[in-house]
Amino acid sequence: MMTLKMRKLALLALGAALCSCAPGLGRSLGVSPITLSNTESPSSNSTTAVQLQLRPFVDNRPSQAIAIIDGRDVNSKGDLGDQVKQAFETSLKDRGIDTANPNAPIVSGQISSWFVRIDPSFPVSSAFAEATLVIEVSNLSNQVVFTGKYSGDTVLKHPMLTESRISDALAQAMAYAIDEALRDDRLMSQIQSTAQTTDEARSWR
Repeated sequence: MMTLKMRKLALLALGAALCSCAPGLGRSLGVSPITLSNTESPSSNSTTAVQLQLRPFVDNRPSQAIAIIDGRDVNSKGDLGDQVKQAFETSLKDRGIDTANPNAPIVSGQISSWFVRIDPSFPVSSAFAEATLVIEVSNLSNQVVFTGKYSGDTVLKHPMLTESRISDALAQAMAYAIDEALRDDRLMSQIQSTAQTTDEARSWR
């Protein structure tokens, strides 16, 4: 029969095990660099080179919280809009796309959600990260001609769920959203058709 002392020791051992599995997050959390492995050419079948002018990305999340653990919100750290824009721009350039043509269609982005929910548990903790990115294409008159919504998510399970692993999961979720955008034939086709319309209007002047 288990004595009171043995029960206390068992509870202490369980508590220590749970603490070892739970990530020690502070008041804020940064996101790891966003990297995409895909370096394919533009998805459009047109041989015309894709050109655009990339504008700043805006953080339009409804809350500054980027994580929740044990019912506690953890706010984001750093300029997330700029971080996503840099990753998006790097991926475009890897595909041979000119992102700084002042006479090309305008492409901008909005982060509508980016969040990770953490479940500390024993023997394995889990984290579910999701991201949603809105991409808009506008003509030189700043009229929006296309809006696309792209999402990505990832699930992470690990006995030692550290802060760096959680940051990596957030980055991976956004990388999936960016990759979905770059694979959207409608997006690239709209950029090219808007550029063609702009060129035709300029030729008539």
